[in-house]
Amino acid sequence: MSTASRVVNPGPRQANGLETATMIWDKSHEWKLRSTCSVWSEKDRKVAVYECIEEHTSAPGNADAYLKFKADGCCTMRCGTLSHSSVRQDRAGLPLDLSRIARNPSHGMESSIPTLESIENAAAVLSASPIHRTPVLTSESLSALAPDGTTLLFKAENLQKGGAFKIRGATYAVSKLSPSELAKGVITHSSGNHAQALAIAAKAKGAKAYIVMPETSAVIKKNATKGYGAEVILSPPLAEDRERVCEEVRQRTGAYFIPPYDHYDIITGQGTAVLEMITQAKELGKPLDALVVQVGGGGLLAGSSIVAKAHGIPIYAAEPELADDCFRGFESGTRVERVSTTTVADGLRTPVGVRNFDIIRKNVEGVITVSERQIVMAQKLVWERMKMVIEPSAAVGVAVVLFSEKWKSSGITGNVGVLWSGGNVDLDAPMSWTVIKG
Repeated sequence: MSTASRVVNPGPRQANGLETATMIWDKSHEWKLRSTCSVWSEKDRKVAVYECIEEHTSAPGNADAYLKFKADGCCTMRCGTLSHSSVRQDRAGLPLDLSRIARNPSHGMESSIPTLESIENAAAVLSASPIHRTPVLTSESLSALAPDGTTLLFKAENLQKGGAFKIRGATYAVSKLSPSELAKGVITHSSGNHAQALAIAAKAKGAKAYIVMPETSAVIKKNATKGYGAEVILSPPLAEDRERVCEEVRQRTGAYFIPPYDHYDIITGQGTAVLEMITQAKELGKPLDALVVQVGGGGLLAGSSIVAKAHGIPIYAAEPELADDCFRGFESGTRVERVSTTTVADGLRTPVGVRNFDIIRKNVEGVITVSERQIVMAQKLVWERMKMVIEPSAAVGVAVVLFSEKWKSSGITGNVGVLWSGGNVDLDAPMSWTVIKG
């Protein structure tokens, strides 16, 4: 075997085979027994999963490697671009037809890109869980600071269980797992809010949660995650470091990996927040004319954009200037893969996910960035005027509608919805607006 080969071990499907399938033609792989790979069918719009039934090494461009795999149901993530015709046959010599492989009902992942219908179905699932239907609030004081003719409506996900919207996606993703998958536990990497959310969701199902958190995460988020019963493992702050440590722990424990944002179940669950907000705004007699949602990994924005587009509501992304990968990717048409930043909006320090970026590019009107000072001033205004505790990441959308010249020049007015993503703040640390000056 070449020293450049990559070893693929057995484990949860989406944590090894699906991700490595994207590289199968450009690198040699040493496939271990019962490891998995996947092939995307453009024709059938599905990913077929194949299980290794004989250990072997595949060389770049060698389609015959698939002779040592068997069809193992259908998975849900689009993680490869291998052509449908590249798959020859299984070991018994029977043709492999992706169109005849039904989704394995015991495997929990979504089978396609989320739709309004799938998000509505997720909302029904979550309605039977302890998740809160958080309120939509208004403020004449803050609306007066926005462009003339604007009424601001705030979806208060800072009041959500776990202190953030993340519990929606985590709970929905965990609800899709089989008993055998739950028995092995779940694992993720997160700067804090998804960490707490998955810990809560796992505990509700009696499952063990392993959470990899960057060393720079807020102390309140680390402590809260531990308090919900999770085992917390610290890592360096960069996304690739989190992923590396997470994979090491997953290999050791066999836990089922649930990503913080780049996962269709997560996107589906997060979309329920805006679905609720649209209904609540109508109940208040203030139907939404536009939406502003902040973006980090993009799970919330992607899910929100699907709902907004289906309802004919224009949606805009809000992002820190110091973490503007979505803005740059949106403008260039190419996803930015790496983010290195110390933005005060610590929940937005991750690059936009692959699946999320595709959805965002299709549905979002534009991405607007704001400075660190604008973010903390927006946070302070919400604390002062509305007596609501929101974290800096949640203030990014507020900063856009209050301070962005680009937003003002767009001429957008009417009922503008802003989603507060969370309220997990370290109250023992100096307040952000006292640290970040002009």
